Amino acid sequence: MSTIDPRKESYRVILHSIGGNTEEEKTRFCREVSENYGIPLRLMKKIADRCPIVVKKDLPSKKAELLALAFKSSGAFVSVERKRNLSPIFLDFMTEEPCRLELKSSSLRKSPGGAWQVSGRVKNISNEELHNIWSLVQLFDEFEELITFEEIPLPINPLRPDESSPFKVIFEGDIPIHKITIAFKNASGNLFQTMDRRDKKEWVEIKRYEVEKKDASFRVAEISGEILPPLEPQISLVSEIGEEKSEEESAGKTSQEISLPETHELALKKEEEIRSGGEALTLSLLEEVNQQEKEPATTEEGGEIEPEEKAAPDVIRALIEREEGGPGEEELHLEALLETRIGDILQTEPDLSLSEEGDQVIEERPVAIEKEGKEETILYPWMEDFKKAIVAYEQINPDPFEVWFENVQKEVGFEGAYHSLFTLLIYARFNQTHPSETPLENTRKVYKLSLRADLLLEEVPPMEGTLFFSGEAWRDLYFRAIPKLREVSHRILEKNEWDPSELDRLIRIIPHMTDRNSRRAIRSIRERIPGINVKFLNMDIDISEGLYRVASRLGIVNPLFDYYQGKNSMGDLKLQSFAKTAFPDDPGKIEEPMSRLGGKEEEGGHCFPTGPQCRHCPFEGFCPKLLPGLNPAEKGMIIQS
Repeated sequence: MSTIDPRKESYRVILHSIGGNTEEEKTRFCREVSENYGIPLRLMKKIADRCPIVVKKDLPSKKAELLALAFKSSGAFVSVERKRNLSPIFLDFMTEEPCRLELKSSSLRKSPGGAWQVSGRVKNISNEELHNIWSLVQLFDEFEELITFEEIPLPINPLRPDESSPFKVIFEGDIPIHKITIAFKNASGNLFQTMDRRDKKEWVEIKRYEVEKKDASFRVAEISGEILPPLEPQISLVSEIGEEKSEEESAGKTSQEISLPETHELALKKEEEIRSGGEALTLSLLEEVNQQEKEPATTEEGGEIEPEEKAAPDVIRALIEREEGGPGEEELHLEALLETRIGDILQTEPDLSLSEEGDQVIEERPVAIEKEGKEETILYPWMEDFKKAIVAYEQINPDPFEVWFENVQKEVGFEGAYHSLFTLLIYARFNQTHPSETPLENTRKVYKLSLRADLLLEEVPPMEGTLFFSGEAWRDLYFRAIPKLREVSHRILEKNEWDPSELDRLIRIIPHMTDRNSRRAIRSIRERIPGINVKFLNMDIDISEGLYRVASRLGIVNPLFDYYQGKNSMGDLKLQSFAKTAFPDDPGKIEEPMSRLGGKEEEGGHCFPTGPQCRHCPFEGFCPKLLPGLNPAEKGMIIQS
């Protein structure tokens, strides 16, 4: 197994408190940091009032250490945490029903020979002995298409109560894995409800950096050589006041130990609470050039010094300045952006407004979109054009299955609602990849035949295969899935009102029914099955790489700031809000067109990872075409296990 290069690891610095959090200690801390490192005093007060807070993340180890030392030397309680590299392994088919198994751990490794190994440990948490447990592992590519799967029995069989068993599945070949799902079932295909108990903590605290007495006189010169190249003579960014502080006073401030977050004196929040602040803690604090810059300074020799906007920034500002890749949603950005820097940001943040007053704090525009037409126009002046383009796209690019299904209803008819629903689910399961002619052809062959309760495998006609299954294998897998297709069809018809998430969980117990296919089936059920009402208002859209890429180039999200890290991350919140604003009664209406436009060329895509082909794209007339040379999905989507 290859080792991790510490230089490529990511760290963050958390400011927990300032001494005992008294006003006197906060004032002294803010004044010292402001004087020593050139950060505006007003800005430091905002930071001090928001403890605990993530000061900066996505830093290399050395920079995180230096930033922590700088704050601690002024009396702050700080910690440094390392970001774990979480593998994209998800537990599939989770429900709220009583669970019998518990997934304790999972890992993904690649052998020197190129084979992928998915392994982990599962525990029996029921009161009974479980027999014939199999692990089902599925691999998906970046377009949520199923690549392949494996079914392996657990090595410990039967599994007694409170006993655990390891599992390991190996996939040979150079497979472009983007997502992995794990489920557990018995030999008959019935699922064991499983609880996810893996340690998913994204950040882990590392050894705290102790500040000795000698560190009390912590100066920029001591670390500038580590971070910045040698500089030409220029205006000192370190206040002499900080250098004249007595050794006794400094030692008193820096000798305090960092207390753990759970101590009662500090009453700090847990990491989840720190991160849950989300947008409330996300401030883009844009400071313009100070009035002092209007008068050029001179050296003792009489030579004019370059103005501050051309000189290297203070080292602490360099540490906390926004780097390529951008910060997360919980981070407070500390920046004194000069005019040129502001111009750079405006190119990638089209909806960020700047105040004309130089010292006014500008906050990032909130995710929530007001209902008034005026606010909507300000945020997305092209919204009406976007809605029309979505509707036109659906009319110009009808789903071949929907056309066929409608013709069958008119000309021949189905044998009741059950037959109609059963056919929809058959097609949804077959539709593993684009285009949809192959799954439609397979559906035509079996949609009548499959109603027979005494159907034999030999009676199922030959089928067209997929990219990953031969026709014979796909035919065999379909026959094994028929009982679940029937069961789900009957259970859906038992209720008239369905919540999308509840219906999705039910449909996905069908073997080889992916998340994408399940969502398409739900939309078809609402439109094609009379008497079944699905509350689409409560249905979140599925955010694929293609959709995120198109949204980034439209300016709905900024991949440098609005990271998508799953549900309730900043990218997710913005996209869900936009979808509900565009189509309040059916937010998912944007899902298929935007995902297709961000997909492969053979699937009707235009918005490629780099070099998008905007000609003939339905959004060409109003799209600002942002970030054409950057793959926004690669930058802004962070997949976690």
